[in-house]
Amino acid sequence: MSVEVLDAATIFNFVEDEEAFNVSICDHFAHLDTDHDGLLLPMELGSCQFRWSLKRTASSRKPWTESP
Repeated sequence: MSVEVLDAATIFNFVEDEEAFNVSICDHFAHLDTDHDGLLLPMELGSCQFRWSLKRTASSRKPWTESP
């Protein structure tokens, strides 16, 4: 198993390189868009789906959760 560590400078340089960043985003989107309609549906996200939940804190009056 290999492990790669990315520091902030590496990430910033990648994002600032517009061409490389856009190509990467388009490749990832195309991989997820299995029916090639230009939209990402919940079923296409598969393992990318996750649940949001925020624990109730003193500053919040209601707990908030969203499930797919």
